[in-house]
Amino acid sequence: MDFNTSTARPWRMISPLFSILLFLLFIGSAAGKAQCPYINCAKSKICATDRKAVSPAPTLPVLSYNSAEISTTFTVTASLPTAGFDSDDFFASNSKDKRALLVPVLDRNAYVRRLYGNMRDDQRVPLDEKKWKSTARFWYWNTLPGQTAAGIKGLCGCTSVIVLSDVGAYVSHIWDDSFDDDCGPEEAINNIMYTLRNGNPVDNSPGLRGLTRPGGPLSALYHPAIFVVCSQQEDNSGLMYPNEIPILQEQLSQVVPSSRIPEIVPYTEDLDTVEQDNVNGQAAVEYDSRQSVVIFKGSPVPVSMWRLWVQNREIQSHQFVHPDHAS
Repeated sequence: MDFNTSTARPWRMISPLFSILLFLLFIGSAAGKAQCPYINCAKSKICATDRKAVSPAPTLPVLSYNSAEISTTFTVTASLPTAGFDSDDFFASNSKDKRALLVPVLDRNAYVRRLYGNMRDDQRVPLDEKKWKSTARFWYWNTLPGQTAAGIKGLCGCTSVIVLSDVGAYVSHIWDDSFDDDCGPEEAINNIMYTLRNGNPVDNSPGLRGLTRPGGPLSALYHPAIFVVCSQQEDNSGLMYPNEIPILQEQLSQVVPSSRIPEIVPYTEDLDTVEQDNVNGQAAVEYDSRQSVVIFKGSPVPVSMWRLWVQNREIQSHQFVHPDHAS
């Protein structure tokens, strides 16, 4: 009896320890699996990508076009230190030599005609006149000259989706025939949005899907604004495509993470004069990388600005601090 009793006690002690060890191993294994549900499959790269940290937003606020608001946000000065800055490129918003974008345009036709005329071919969206496909271009602000413009010409019933952010400009050209679909307005817009989302690899047109990805140039981080420039009836009684354009507007709001509803900008087409040297059938975003300068935390910071023109109409202006200068 003594032998049996003495041999039974170690097993009574080991059995609970063994159970605890098995329980801990099970918990550790489950925790490891919970870290990534795709650890043993091809989708593990997706999970790893999703876990990447998102870059923090710039700490400098976005400035509006109202110069009074700028002065209440920052200290504005007319004299700036010259170290590290070119005095010809930097101006204070209250200096005598204001940049062109803040100067009131007295003769809009002459001003915009000169603006459109100075744009090079690589500053315009190309028109696919062979396959009649939608085309688009994207320009980063920091790759353009200090004062410049980019846009589109030849709008003769066609539509242009324009998305502007603190980083760059997206401009597209959509043929008017694209809106005519025997299956109805929704199918027509679905086909248009497919190209806008995915791009057109034939002519290197970028897609909104890549541009609006987290941290992308048209992501919510950089405050994108959306405009749908579309034709209207000759008597200005309504849009040329009243059923299709609202659907396009709704689908764009689901693709581009903007805090504002896409703005519809109608224009009246003029077939007789669109090919002539005038403002008809054209749209452009005017950009100035150093529109003014503000003092932030004791240092001068350049303020950028874009301004959208459709024909000879100024649609909207936006003044902001480029992320390259935010700290």
